[in-house]
Amino acid sequence: MAFTVTNSMTVFGNKRVNAMYVVADAASDTVDSGLDKVDFVTMTPVSMGTAAIKVKANLTAASAAANGSIGISSAVSGDVFWLVAYGH
Repeated sequence: MAFTVTNSMTVFGNKRVNAMYVVADAASDTVDSGLDKVDFVTMTPVSMGTAAIKVKANLTAASAAANGSIGISSAVSGDVFWLVAYGH
């Protein structure tokens, strides 16, 4: 299973920004931000079954280094949230 991700890429100042609408159908997954490197990421819940979700910039869900990726773990199937990644 994998997360369903809808992307919207734009530019904000000197940063590229990708707003991603994410629907989880598994406990963990790695989301490709479309950026070469993520400087920081914000997560905004829409409908969550847990408050313990972990978001890791430039790492996979298994915590292996992967520039441009966002590792998500401890999600519940059906969780819906926005991720906004800023980077280059």
